[in-house]
Amino acid sequence: MGYGKTLTTIMTTMRPKGMPYQGPVWIVVPKTLVPHWEEQFSCFEQVDRPSVFVLTDKDMSARELAEAKDDFIIITPQYLSARYLEWQDATQQARSGLYILGRPVARRQTSSRLWQTNCVFDIECWTSLGLHFPFAIFDEVHGAKNPDAIINRASAALDARAKLLVSGTPMKNRVFDAFGILKILPGCPFATENAFLRVLSVNPKARGPPELRLRRLAQILDACTIVRPHEALNLPDLVEHTVEAELLDETVLDIAMIAHQFHRLAVISGGGRRRRPQNTGHGAALSYATRARLMATSPVFNRPSPSQEKDMRSTRERFGEWCTEKGHDKLTIARNPDLLHWNPEVGDVDEEDEVIGPDDANLNDNLRRARNRQLWLSHLDTEWEKELDWFVEP
Repeated sequence: MGYGKTLTTIMTTMRPKGMPYQGPVWIVVPKTLVPHWEEQFSCFEQVDRPSVFVLTDKDMSARELAEAKDDFIIITPQYLSARYLEWQDATQQARSGLYILGRPVARRQTSSRLWQTNCVFDIECWTSLGLHFPFAIFDEVHGAKNPDAIINRASAALDARAKLLVSGTPMKNRVFDAFGILKILPGCPFATENAFLRVLSVNPKARGPPELRLRRLAQILDACTIVRPHEALNLPDLVEHTVEAELLDETVLDIAMIAHQFHRLAVISGGGRRRRPQNTGHGAALSYATRARLMATSPVFNRPSPSQEKDMRSTRERFGEWCTEKGHDKLTIARNPDLLHWNPEVGDVDEEDEVIGPDDANLNDNLRRARNRQLWLSHLDTEWEKELDWFVEP
């Protein structure tokens, strides 16, 4: 989101100059964000830049990593979960008295443990080398909020002295999700879900979804949360740059056609009367806007499947018919969309026209579901206001 969370996290967990190597800092990050983290490390001058290693080899041993002395080791949640399951299996085998690595578990020596392949969870190997894990960083931690998920258990089992949980993605969460995230931290104040509910639930014995004391939960979260308001960051305003791009006429026409679909889908109307924009229409519109942007960015992304190409031709024909009916030249409109005088609120159709029907927008035309959805949205609005009231000082 541009708030500098990644860079701030790196600087917080960096080993100060002159301090001896204590062990690696683990960074658990989704695969798609690994390049972003690597790029952030390049922001440091070469002389001060910490060493970073992206670990993908499941057979890498603790000794090999210890000898490399990398300051940061990046792994994905999938890698962490897989190593956790392997370690659970090995632990179960040890309890059953089975042989591991060709030796009885009871007689296994420290020297053999140094070459164990599970380099993440065999903390005894690292301890025998005089090392430990100073920090563990979990980016996009909301993906591990389910307390019953493997990734949640694996994240909690990673034996680090301190853990930093990073998240800045706006998404819907339940208040109860706080337990799953708190569970990852070392020294979590709640051993179980029941303990969480006993402390925070208004009525622990009530049936149905728990009603929590949000003020008390906010106090607990405040003790372990770093929050930086946007106003405190002094970030510059968003700057937009307009650049010229040489595009083929056909590409320009396709972009204009998709943009036209965007405006039509931004409003859903029926029965000859206008209605305010609906969320479903906006979702479909966003997909069209994204396609148009990708097409304008690079021809690499403009490789539709045969079915999509058939769809594109059909829509292009309808767009051409619409331009002819309105007396517009297609390419002129494509290069000068402002000539249409679109109103973002209602689109560019005439008063008596229906903007889009339920079938075109792939809507579920079910009255019961529509009524239930509206009741649920009203419930959310009411509950959200109640939650806000808890945070208002008397």
